[in-house]
Amino acid sequence: MSDHASNKQYNVYMQITQKCIKALVNTKRYNTTRRKEEINNDEEAKQQARLQEQQERREAARREAERIAEQAERREAARRQAERLAEQAERREAARREAERIAEQAERRAAARANSE
Repeated sequence: MSDHASNKQYNVYMQITQKCIKALVNTKRYNTTRRKEEINNDEEAKQQARLQEQQERREAARREAERIAEQAERREAARRQAERLAEQAERREAARREAERIAEQAERRAAARANSE
């Protein structure tokens, strides 16, 4: 083989080798980029899941707080009702005692009248 043919063949070989190396580098770069994107997507999905879970916990806590507040309001209303009923019972008891006192007074007056006649 002549030097010229040998050089030409070497140059073709080098061009093919360089194209192969370039293709491998590009493939590796593409795969690395894709892997990084997948990792980022996984991290974003995990972050979204964490945020969603956190939001659900906050919402559950808010609902629980509302439930507890409503329960406290009902208890307070029941306490006020019990106070009203107790006050009513006290007034009734006072009225009953007053009626007894008036009845006893009337009996004494009637007895005094009967004695004086």
